[in-house]
Parts: sequence; structure tokens; C-alpha cells
Amino acid sequence: MDSLMTIICMAIVVEGIISYAKQIAVDKSMAWQNILAILFGIAISYCYSVDIIGYFGITTEVPYISFILTGILISRGSNYVFDFIKLVTMKSSSLQCETVKCEADCGKKDE
Repeated sequence: MDSLMTIICMAIVVEGIISYAKQIAVDKSMAWQNILAILFGIAISYCYSVDIIGYFGITTEVPYISFILTGILISRGSNYVFDFIKLVTMKSSSLQCETVKCEADCGKKDE
């Protein structure tokens, strides 16, 4: 995955983490359901080796961090995960189309 897609992917992950942090620090209303969802998400991600981050070709040097980030994404719910995958694949497709179009345009200029 190219660096732009990595940045987009990580921005979405950070947004999820910040939403939880805001509930704890600012709103001071983190419900036990959210904490339980995070713990279950991480446990499921680890136990079943589910790695959404790795699916997009992003690797880490820190063991288990991908499972933790994936668990947080899972804890946000299926709509959030679906939107995450849809956005990343859509951006990836549009970047590939732009690259192909640019290469085609450059080829025409060379002729």
C-alpha cells in the first residue's frame, strides 16, 4: 500500500481512538458497554488473528499492535468497520485510476 493510503487508514484508526478518549477525558461518561466492547474486540481480534490493518498491507514492528487497533475498530461496530473498509478501498481505487490516467496522459505527451 502506498504511503497516502497508509495515512488515510491510520487517520481513520486514530479517529476511533480519539472518540473513545474524548468520552473518558472530556465527557467522563465512558459506559461499561464501551469498555467491554473494546476488550472483546481486542480479544476476538487476537484469538482469531483478525488484522484489518494488515489486510491493507500495513505492517508494524511492534508485536500485537495490529490486533489492538483492529480490536478497537471492531469495538466501534460493524457499520464503522464497513465504512472503514469501503473508504480505504474506494480511495485506493481512485488513486490507481488517477495513476493510470496520468501514465496514459504522459504517454501521449511523449509521442
